[in-house]
Amino acid sequence: MSSLLTFRVTFSETNVINSEILQGGLNITMTIENMAREFRYDELRLPDPNPRLSVDEVRTAFSATYPEIATAALTGPEAVGNKLVYHFTKAIGTKG
Repeated sequence: MSSLLTFRVTFSETNVINSEILQGGLNITMTIENMAREFRYDELRLPDPNPRLSVDEVRTAFSATYPEIATAALTGPEAVGNKLVYHFTKAIGTKG
């Protein structure tokens, strides 16, 4: 989903109020897109189960299938194309 946002920006090299430069302004058009989340774990690309869930809630949801995710380190988000990518990395520890 994308939407078009148009706004007006005013700027000046000086701090003079009501100058012609301040009143002239500049029109800029931007396109804003919602970026989908993607989660990656152990070479797997995991789709976002629900965009309304927090990242911790997503971790809990995926840990039912991938128990290691419960203790995995989380990095991100990283913007890749039109997605925000989060990486789960296995926690490496020692026993004993």
